[in-house]
Amino acid sequence: MDINDLKRVNDTLGHQMGDEMIRDCAGVIFSTFGEAGDVYRIGGDEFAVLIQQADAEKLYKRAAALFEEGCGKLNERAEKPYAVSVAYGFAACIPISLEKIKQTEQMADKEMYQRKSQMKLQSGL
Repeated sequence: MDINDLKRVNDTLGHQMGDEMIRDCAGVIFSTFGEAGDVYRIGGDEFAVLIQQADAEKLYKRAAALFEEGCGKLNERAEKPYAVSVAYGFAACIPISLEKIKQTEQMADKEMYQRKSQMKLQSGL
């Protein structure tokens, strides 16, 4: 998962507002994807969710729907100078091996960046 437009928020509104944006996004990520698996902040504006269940894709899809709903609600009620927007991707890793985990991470990143490009096109940025 990668927060959209954080650099723009930091550059135009300041790092305090950027930190607030990260906290807002993290709150929605943890409250929705946290029920499906373990959530990790892996970079400044990047998060990963590890779902270790046989029905991982089903759990992911349910959490993603709740996540989209949560972002929408936050954006509707929050009086912030930014909109919460996060690109994300999914990939499954079976069987588990170090090589397979790295490939899975790359597949999820690829899907996330495709989603991020689509989101930018739709927003006109």
